[in-house]
Amino acid sequence: MSDDRTPSQVAHERAMTEVSETLMNVEQAIRRTKRAQAEVARIGYDGGAREALDVVLQDLIKARDRLFQASYLVPVPTDEILDDPEPTTLFPDLETPAGRQQRLV
Repeated sequence: MSDDRTPSQVAHERAMTEVSETLMNVEQAIRRTKRAQAEVARIGYDGGAREALDVVLQDLIKARDRLFQASYLVPVPTDEILDDPEPTTLFPDLETPAGRQQRLV
């Protein structure tokens, strides 16, 4: 079995694996912070821990969202992912003149 992926494709896949693993770790940190908040509230501790946990939770949520959006929602140039000189169209019927007219309606 030969690997027909380009170096760019391999790099992209490896980077996305790292992003995915990081997102899983951030999600775990969010869950752990929520458990810590509940425990601190349950024991009735009123020091700075409650406020610090609130801030950390918000920071973790923002970091997760930022990483997800920057990694998965940013358009990636097709030539970096696909090395197909004849790209396929997902919705070929929309590429016909009648299909284009339907999209405008």
